[in-house]
Amino acid sequence: MKKGWLIYTEYEARRNEFFIGKLTSAARKYGLELKLLLREKIALSVENDHTALVYEGKKQNDACFAVMRVNDFTLSFQLEKGGLRVFNRAETAQICNDKYLSYLFANSLGIPTLDTFLIDKNTSGWQDVNKNLFPLVAKPLDGKGGKDVRMLDTYGNFLSMAKNYGDRFLLQKVAGNRGVDVRAYCIGGRFFTAIKRASLTDFRSNYCLGGSAEPFVPDEKLMQIIEKILSNLKTDYVGIDFVFDDGKPYFNEMEDAVGARTVYNLTDLDPADAFIKYVSENI
Repeated sequence: MKKGWLIYTEYEARRNEFFIGKLTSAARKYGLELKLLLREKIALSVENDHTALVYEGKKQNDACFAVMRVNDFTLSFQLEKGGLRVFNRAETAQICNDKYLSYLFANSLGIPTLDTFLIDKNTSGWQDVNKNLFPLVAKPLDGKGGKDVRMLDTYGNFLSMAKNYGDRFLLQKVAGNRGVDVRAYCIGGRFFTAIKRASLTDFRSNYCLGGSAEPFVPDEKLMQIIEKILSNLKTDYVGIDFVFDDGKPYFNEMEDAVGARTVYNLTDLDPADAFIKYVSENI
């Protein structure tokens, strides 16, 4: 029986007990053993020209693959260099977990993105944002779930917010269709399903923030964009989000350790089973 590690932070493991149960149950179904490791208890090193992972004080070397449910490029990269098949790959995790890198990736493929400005407070002139562009949305580079995403109506709001918002973040044009987005769930480099999310009270459409959701069937134009992304980036299990301006889709972000609550709540699909089946066929 092939053994693998399922890696979560302590906080996310508590929040995702249902999905962890689905993943481990599917692993048994497909002849795999999946062991939960908490990121806070992992220590990494390079010793005697070899990489090492220590968990709760003991060196670990009993896995041939890892399912990463944390945003940690360094850990993904080390596991890959140690010979493990990592889901998602380190390169994918790096692009997904840096919003500006993901916009550069989409731009390189000719996929529309909303106008986005990288703010770096370590550089001179970072405050030189055109005042006429507001309102704009502020986003952390590595944020997820709508956390710390803020609407800035004026330049003054921007200056006030920036004092306690970290050294590097994004400012982005507000989508014309506020509070609406579509998430395409993709498994094994293929489209799996899509969910449309909406909020009548918040410009953020995230389901976890109280928005509504419903199954969604992408039209031909949106499917072409999804397939272009998947054909140019080796993905195992990701969520690709799109916002809309005057009905036109714009790439918004790509989530690496994507959640699946809405899929289970709204459909009869089982993304954990489909994902682990794919894992069993690719290790």
